[in-house]
Amino acid sequence: MKKLSITTAWNETAPFVKRQFGLLFLIAFGLVALPTIVLQAAMPTATAGQPPEGGSWMLLIIPVIVLGILGSLTITTLALARASDAREAFSHALRRFAPVLLATLLLGLAVGLVALPVAVILVLLGGDGPGALLLVPVAIILTFVFVWVRMMLLNPIGAVEPVGPVAILKRSWMLTAGRFWRLLGFLIVMVVLFIVVTLAVSAVLGSVIILLAGQPQDGNLTQVLLLLLNGLLNAAFSVFLTVMIARIYAQLADEDITGS
Repeated sequence: MKKLSITTAWNETAPFVKRQFGLLFLIAFGLVALPTIVLQAAMPTATAGQPPEGGSWMLLIIPVIVLGILGSLTITTLALARASDAREAFSHALRRFAPVLLATLLLGLAVGLVALPVAVILVLLGGDGPGALLLVPVAIILTFVFVWVRMMLLNPIGAVEPVGPVAILKRSWMLTAGRFWRLLGFLIVMVVLFIVVTLAVSAVLGSVIILLAGQPQDGNLTQVLLLLLNGLLNAAFSVFLTVMIARIYAQLADEDITGS
């Protein structure tokens, strides 16, 4: 088995992003970050420890998911040189959208079918004690992390390979086999870097925004500016993460092809 090189993936990602950052950032901001900003702005403020109240804002979740998948597929298509420009990449993303969406829905259904009985079993074993209440979210988080790692190649596979939703899931499971810990380490590093950078930038620029525009409240200028700041950071992060995953897929898919 050929060794996966995260360093090689980064060495391929950095110059590509540097050359195309303006275009990639616009795609990520327009299709991934901006819809999320609109959703967050429409979402009612939740009481601490409680989910936000339901309402018409929940209808925005569907376009946020749809546009997010299209944005990721468009960037992935460009990163894997399957299109020469943004229009061609977006057209390709539209053609591959349906199988990727279905694969995502099947994956969510499968995770739910696994997580629900696990949660019930943990509650039954733990009784009403606080230990059971703690074990349930921990088990769900661990299940989510495991599935996230094994299915992290879903979008590049869906963008490049002309297969259906079930085949996409099987292919990601196969390509990530034996590489779980290395891929998990990569994702942890990326998430930690994102959190550190976000906290640092938000602490500085967020403080300036609050100082100039006042405390954030529902619908006021300060809230909009803070959401916009987070959206800009999310767009930049999604560019690097999406291209890195695409380059990791390129390594593993080439290994699989040459080894067969």
